[in-house]
Amino acid sequence: MKLLAKYVKKTIIGALLAGASLGAMANTTITFDDLVSDTDGIEIADGYAGLNWDNFYVLNGTDYGAGYAAGVVSGSNVALNWYDHPASFSNGAGFNLVSLYVTKAWYSGVTHIEGYSGSSLVYSADVTSSTTSPTFVSLNWVNVTNVVISDGDASYHSAIDNITIAAVPEPETYAMLLAGLGLVGVAARRRQKQA
Repeated sequence: MKLLAKYVKKTIIGALLAGASLGAMANTTITFDDLVSDTDGIEIADGYAGLNWDNFYVLNGTDYGAGYAAGVVSGSNVALNWYDHPASFSNGAGFNLVSLYVTKAWYSGVTHIEGYSGSSLVYSADVTSSTTSPTFVSLNWVNVTNVVISDGDASYHSAIDNITIAAVPEPETYAMLLAGLGLVGVAARRRQKQA
């Protein structure tokens, strides 16, 4: 019975260590609230939140009004596709797009979201939202390198807030996890044989 208790204890410790290594790949939520903005909109610079940004601007939604104010999920800022043109954020190493919030700025309608891996389109979603409240969009897109957001109809700008992303785990992370679990198994089996 003592041997079983030791085995269970070692297994729990191994599982906790494995969970800790995967916890290092936690989600990051981009709120845009650490950017200085005004009601005229300021272009989001490459490198912000570890991503490259194209045609994305940030403005103080609570001051601007319209759907921008309704689209604020946290703080006071929202991002938008400038002049109703497609906007994108990317990272060549890849990332997981977990979720985001979308609100239409002027007219209720459709926001089109595409996820690419390299030059290949791998994900696509059309989100219908209003100007009165943000729509939560759960995507869980894995290993995308570029996300393009555009208007799927003539409803003009989309206000975007609280984009949640996660880093793609490197193969070495999985190798270390498997090696650690293997060592726990070998130690448990060895102790079993000694008893």
